[in-house]
Amino acid sequence: MMDVMFVAQFTHYALWGRTQKVFAITGLFFGLRGLVQEIQIIEYPQGYNWDYPGLFAFTVGYGRTSDFWYSGHCGVCLVHSLEFMCNGLGKWAAFSMCTLFM
Repeated sequence: MMDVMFVAQFTHYALWGRTQKVFAITGLFFGLRGLVQEIQIIEYPQGYNWDYPGLFAFTVGYGRTSDFWYSGHCGVCLVHSLEFMCNGLGKWAAFSMCTLFM
């Protein structure tokens, strides 16, 4: 669902976007998130098993990673939801919020 949300957002931007706001906000969000991740590293839990499920995804990294921060998925969904609302795309904003809670 996150891949669909990303493709929809950037397709809308490519066709009708007039400002660089979505790129600036997304870059700022991931930059601050990366800084926080470097400060605090979360260890692997006992019995860690997160294998590749056979489905390709642009936004989800599979395999052995130490990214246990929920902020990436939650924050991106919120940023895209707000951007969709600013552009008058209420159904896509609702889709983004559903993605947040899935």
